Amino acid sequence: MSTPNTSSAEDATDPIAEIHEIRRRMAEDANFDPHEMGRRLREQQKRDGRPVYRTERVLVPVETVCSADEAELSCVVREEPPANAPV
Repeated sequence: MSTPNTSSAEDATDPIAEIHEIRRRMAEDANFDPHEMGRRLREQQKRDGRPVYRTERVLVPVETVCSADEAELSCVVREEPPANAPV
């Protein structure tokens, strides 16, 4: 009776777990501050010569987004790209 070859499955790393680990390390390095993490990522993009995109938050009144029945349930924040962002 032969045993199935599971060595390839054992050797393969879960890509999602790897992404979570990278994110955890990045957050830990930035002391779990999302603004610091964003600043560091923008710095890295500049160093790599990649374009850096920033968005501006625009508050939209609830009434313009949803019906009157839904208006008391939620509020929406929409982020719009800056006018001079490359397309």
